[in-house]
Amino acid sequence: MRLKVENTTENTIFLTPFIIKGDAVYNLEEIMISDDTTITGIGFKAFQIQNKKDLKKRQWVRIWFTKDDNQEKHAEKIVVFNLF
Repeated sequence: MRLKVENTTENTIFLTPFIIKGDAVYNLEEIMISDDTTITGIGFKAFQIQNKKDLKKRQWVRIWFTKDDNQEKHAEKIVVFNLF
């Protein structure tokens, strides 16, 4: 799933679609992140991405996640793109 970061909290990341059409309505994707989530970056500034505190608004990300019994999404891996 390739998305943009809209907001982050202590243990949740809120995402919007990468491409947005003007006449469509999109809900924010809410995905739980933990200390076990692997976060890496691709690009010249990839070394600046160390943990969940380094995620910022409007960064492009690709996320691998699983769902639990309550249908909550938990991120296993996050890769941040376009780090210039």
